[in-house]
Amino acid sequence: MRKIVLVVGVLCLLYVALGLVVGLLPVNFWSNIISLFIEQEPDTFYKIVPSEGANYQIFFVSFIGVVLITLSIVKFKKK
Repeated sequence: MRKIVLVVGVLCLLYVALGLVVGLLPVNFWSNIISLFIEQEPDTFYKIVPSEGANYQIFFVSFIGVVLITLSIVKFKKK
């Protein structure tokens, strides 16, 4: 059980780290990637923006990740 909780906590923190790194990409990065696979009409631009609740999601997932890692170290260490 300790390993499962630890892995889920680490996955939560990796998700947060990936989300923060993706947020640093240029605005037209995804449109350039999409244009490699889909033929677009001229002057078509897709802008991918985070939703209003994206900041809360990063906070809650990072909090859950830290709590799960802490629980896996403290709670299950006694057994």
